[in-house]
Amino acid sequence: MLHFAGSYIITDFSYHFFEKRTTKKKAILYSVLISIGVGVTKEIIDKNWGNGAENKDLVADGLGISFAVIAINF
Repeated sequence: MLHFAGSYIITDFSYHFFEKRTTKKKAILYSVLISIGVGVTKEIIDKNWGNGAENKDLVADGLGISFAVIAINF
C-alpha cells in the first residue's frame, strides 16, 4: 500500500510542477519517469542494503502511477 500511495503522490505532485512549465503530454511523461526512477532506485537500495527487492513493490508502484495518470486525465 505504501508503494502505491508513494508512487501516486510523486506522479501527481511532479505533474503539477511540470504542468506550469511545459505541455500536458510532457508533464505526464516527466512525472511518470520520475516516479519510475524513484521506485526502481528504492528497489536497488533494498536489494543491495535491505531485505531484498520484491516484484510486488514494483507492481504497486506501477498501479500507483497508473491511477495518478488516470486521475490527471479525468
